[in-house]
Amino acid sequence: MVNVPHTFISSLIESEMPLDVIWEYLQNKIWEPETDIVSYFNKNEKKASDFERFIRDVYFEVYDEIVNEAMKGRPKLKEMMEQDAYTLAICDGMSIREANLLVNELENNGFIIDEYTYEISHLPSETLSFTRDVLGVSAPSALRTSSAWRDRCIYIEDLTTDYPIPSSDKVLLFSRFPDREFDNVSSKIGDSLEDIYGKTSDVLIKYLKLMESEKIIITSDHGYCTKHPNATWKVPAMEKEIYQEVFSLARFKKRSEIFGDMESKVKEVEEKTGRLKTVNEFVLTNGRYIWPVKGDQKKIYHGGISFMENFVPLIVASKVDN
Repeated sequence: MVNVPHTFISSLIESEMPLDVIWEYLQNKIWEPETDIVSYFNKNEKKASDFERFIRDVYFEVYDEIVNEAMKGRPKLKEMMEQDAYTLAICDGMSIREANLLVNELENNGFIIDEYTYEISHLPSETLSFTRDVLGVSAPSALRTSSAWRDRCIYIEDLTTDYPIPSSDKVLLFSRFPDREFDNVSSKIGDSLEDIYGKTSDVLIKYLKLMESEKIIITSDHGYCTKHPNATWKVPAMEKEIYQEVFSLARFKKRSEIFGDMESKVKEVEEKTGRLKTVNEFVLTNGRYIWPVKGDQKKIYHGGISFMENFVPLIVASKVDN
């Protein structure tokens, strides 16, 4: 069980911005950086899960708050993108876990952190909904041929990427890390995430050091949850068939693609339990629920509604020597 102080509960109840209170707790209490990064990933995932379960039990409306914010479509980031000059670095799938480590690493590499806050990801919490709304392209790979971005974009697909620095006041750095490595996460989840974080931060800082922009914006499209022991939530046995048949390995499904008996069953689960939630044309898993799927070896999942998927970091930094 998570040990949440009474002062936090009071703040949550009294605040007009309860998501801010939750973010601050995740940032400062759950994901406090430490030198042992493997332990950091392993130990804190259970704490994050227990914390979300606690909030779910005492303040279930939090998921409505998340949906309401998601519908706004990343207003802080869009406002920042209206500025005259910046480097915008988007790390695909980067969560608060990596961001809390990254802010320290940036400071150690000659950057000043001007602001460290968050936004709520699009729903479903996956890449395409973000790129379509914020970047105006169908998928990240389309950035390379987009008339709006191709001359001012660096698209990092792997560690061998060697793009020239664009000559533009507004540069987009889109890194497929850490998401591109998530399918390779082993049963030693913390070890894998440490390695992936190292790749993510190395390639990001390498390019940021080359940028001439005074202002650097770093964010992500979505976060993720993991299958650490005791960090996932089990669905009741009587509902497993619904999740297996309707969602398989996914955390969301288009409402129009749910047919027959499953349509009424999904509606019943949503209305009676709240474990599913309809947002626009999608039905999403609401909370850190996971279910067994034959042959599934993946350790990372996203696309639904949960704290570690939806609270995405937004960092504003500048170079010391500027």
